[in-house]
Amino acid sequence: EDMDDPKALDLDQQQHLMSYLTDSKEDNEIMYQTFIFCLIGIYTGMRTGEIGALTWKDIDLFNKTIDINKAISKSSKGEAIKEPKTKHSIRKITIHDIAVRELRKYKQHLESIGVVHHLSSWIFINHSDPKTHTPITVWSKRVPKVMNDIGIRGFSAHSLRHTHASNLLMNNCPVVQVANRLGHKDATVTLKVYSSYIEQLGVDFNEYMPKIHA
Repeated sequence: EDMDDPKALDLDQQQHLMSYLTDSKEDNEIMYQTFIFCLIGIYTGMRTGEIGALTWKDIDLFNKTIDINKAISKSSKGEAIKEPKTKHSIRKITIHDIAVRELRKYKQHLESIGVVHHLSSWIFINHSDPKTHTPITVWSKRVPKVMNDIGIRGFSAHSLRHTHASNLLMNNCPVVQVANRLGHKDATVTLKVYSSYIEQLGVDFNEYMPKIHA
């Protein structure tokens, strides 16, 4: 799925999207959900199916980690929740302080309206039936629609994953660490998918050479 031409939002687009969602999240439950979904996508690089399958048990707000152990995928019967398709996709990643803060607030919000009763509750519940999750097909439409509504066109929900990877690479995060975070088999997959971003990096090789001559 990552082998498509990776399209990432630039910094202005990211700020525009998150600013819009921050302002709109209190309008209704769908907008608040969409804010949290996009926040997780941009700050973690998780796949759409991995985000959609999250329960509160998977998120450790104290230690600031997310345990990625399942994903939603489309099947002939609709949707299936199962382990990610490769063992490398099962991983535990750290989460940014901003994401931790917003997730804590969102959990408190859900508790206040009476829809989170236990850790096995879905993060992205279907509000018409709180025991079920929001279908993955909904996210594949909802995220691009929000972007389109504010003039950010030509992106998919999966673009949030590419955006996270781009952010890391453009700020010189080691490729091996990016690969681990994204759940790639190894760094060669990451290099193949994101070669265009890596080629854009302006590297001062003087910084990487030890001082040999006095």
